[in-house]
Amino acid sequence: MAKQDTQSGREQLAKAKKVVIKNPKKVSGPYTTEENCPPQAISPEELDPEVVARERAIILEQVKESGKPADIAEKMVDGRMRKYFEEVTLLAQTFVIDGETKVRDAIKNAEKDVGAPIKLTKFVRYALGEGIEKAESDFAAEVAATAGVK
Repeated sequence: MAKQDTQSGREQLAKAKKVVIKNPKKVSGPYTTEENCPPQAISPEELDPEVVARERAIILEQVKESGKPADIAEKMVDGRMRKYFEEVTLLAQTFVIDGETKVRDAIKNAEKDVGAPIKLTKFVRYALGEGIEKAESDFAAEVAATAGVK
């Protein structure tokens, strides 16, 4: 029976590896664009420190403008940064197979099924239609060439 359990764990992991990552067009940060859409990294530790610092500074400035006391403002900044990390890191995003579980939790569940640790080391992001080049051609010239007309 253990062999069958391991097999089902492997099958689940194989499905998880092929899953399409939900990718919103824009994240909440004020200076983010479609070119800067999530996921940008596997975990917050892998994000560019300059980008994180800029995002934190922007959020801090917005919170200061609200006139909140310093202790509340800091909690607001921490909460918004947590939300930012959830939007731009793969492990914190929702696993699209069930729409509820986070990717990090889906990996932990797969670890239990497989009986061994799993570490996500990289990912590749593909967008629908990305990389497909459409050849531009002159239809009239093609018809003339086919008909043998010069």
